[in-house]
Amino acid sequence: MKKWLVPIRILILYLGLLAVGATWSWARADGEIWSAAILNLSILLTSGYLLYRGLLKLGAIKLTRWEHRVITSLILFLLFDPTTPWFVFLGMGILCELGQRFIRMQTGPIFNPAALTTLIVCFWGYYPVWAGASFSPRLPLVEGGVSLAMLATLPVAGYVAHTYKKLPIVAAAGAVFTPLYFLVFKANPAFLVLEGTLAFFLLVMAVEPKTSPTSRKEQYLYGGVLGVFIIISQYTYAIEPYVISLLGVNALFQLYRWAVLKRWLVKLT
Repeated sequence: MKKWLVPIRILILYLGLLAVGATWSWARADGEIWSAAILNLSILLTSGYLLYRGLLKLGAIKLTRWEHRVITSLILFLLFDPTTPWFVFLGMGILCELGQRFIRMQTGPIFNPAALTTLIVCFWGYYPVWAGASFSPRLPLVEGGVSLAMLATLPVAGYVAHTYKKLPIVAAAGAVFTPLYFLVFKANPAFLVLEGTLAFFLLVMAVEPKTSPTSRKEQYLYGGVLGVFIIISQYTYAIEPYVISLLGVNALFQLYRWAVLKRWLVKLT
């Protein structure tokens, strides 16, 4: 049991728990949401898997771990209203698989797969509501309340990020975002920091192993730039501030990787 319960699978269990909790929260107003949610999650998982198997059979891609696909699918499910039309989830499964398999370098995908898919779907006219990251009921600890999801996000997602040695990204992003929010918006960011969405974004999406740095110094810089990008995106009313910010810092990090590799190759010649 201990051998099976490795961090990547703990993350799957945590995301699955959030999926159930978010669906339960929505279903309190409409019991039929359960059937829609189960159908849409099934479509999301199946469409990506079938495309993956087809590409694998054609020799277009290499074999990858099933956990990565499940994690990305669960994140996408948690970002969107579970009653969003089924064809949107079908499209997300296909887009996500294509994006992470073909928009990539040798080290892995260039962009966070869930973030890239979410942005494309936004241009399609469907926007994330981050339902699975901050569902009700809420604890009255700050004005606006703290989502029950936060009670799972901090210890579980925090533990997984810690095991992958990615917490410097979270710390740097939070340390930059909080004072800048005070300065730019002249408001207290406590609700944004504690209600659940930002914590989910930083502890689950921003620390994705393949698209974020491994060295501590690079992680602090990566997280700091991400914190600045979030403030800029919010100030300019970007289409989806968190997603745009993450994709922006992904692009900068890949350019940095390319520059370092180019410099290394020049030294060898």
